[in-house]
Amino acid sequence: MKMTYKSEPLEAIHESMKDLYEIGLLSDERMRHFDEACLVKPAVPHTAAQEPAFSARSGMSVYARGK
Repeated sequence: MKMTYKSEPLEAIHESMKDLYEIGLLSDERMRHFDEACLVKPAVPHTAAQEPAFSARSGMSVYARGK
C-alpha cells in the first residue's frame, strides 16, 4: 500500500525519520509519532448496515435525492 502524505514538507521529514528508524536511531514509539503526524489516514469503508446510524448523526438522509 502506497503511503499518502499530508504535504511535501511532511513527506521529506517522514522519509528522513524513516531512515533514522531503519538504522536504529529512532524508537518505535517516536516513529509512530511521525507516522501519525505526517501520513494521511486511509478512510474506513462503511457497510450498508451503518447507513442509518450515519443518517441519524448527520441529520441528513443518504437516500434523499434532489430531482
